[in-house]
Amino acid sequence: MFGQLLGKPLWNYDISVFEHFTPETILEYHHHSDLDISLDTYRQLQQLCAEGNENAGLWIHFFTEVLGAGDDLAGLEDNQAPTRLGPYYYPATNTVIYFQPGTLSGEPATDADIRYLLSLAEPPIPNEKIVRYHQNLKR
Repeated sequence: MFGQLLGKPLWNYDISVFEHFTPETILEYHHHSDLDISLDTYRQLQQLCAEGNENAGLWIHFFTEVLGAGDDLAGLEDNQAPTRLGPYYYPATNTVIYFQPGTLSGEPATDADIRYLLSLAEPPIPNEKIVRYHQNLKR
């Protein structure tokens, strides 16, 4: 549903999304849907976590501890066979998460796309001149 507002599906995310947003924020857009994570993205998250990025650490914790995919991801890193790990279920949003080697096809959603979606939660601020003009109109 939200992907239609962006003109792209919300199952493939750029690393910038994981770098700037928490799992709770992103998973709110995945009620009753699937989310694919590439192994390249997972490796980049590990590097960002080692560099001290707090959101990357939250994502690594989410994948390894909350979903329980830590051992499977370590095995996928060692074995380069073209397999897809999953499904891993996140019951809070009824999201199904898959991990796969390589990069995902298609145009990924970026942090600018997510910021746009988050901005839609706030009503626009009305222009004062327009408000005064409409208040002075006789009905």
